[in-house]
Amino acid sequence: MTLADRITAALAGGPLTEADLLAAVNADGHKQIKRGSLRTRVSDLRRDGVIGPPSGGLVTLA
Repeated sequence: MTLADRITAALAGGPLTEADLLAAVNADGHKQIKRGSLRTRVSDLRRDGVIGPPSGGLVTLA
């Protein structure tokens, strides 16, 4: 499972703050990641249209 898959799976339940998204991804039983890795991948997913623009401090699926 890629980090992108893990992020989208965590967001499937609804919007999350960056801190909650990091906690959810790190609690999924796979390799632990750092905030910088999360931010980079979220930015990539945003550019690809998978994640929507920032909205009130929440990360959301597009």
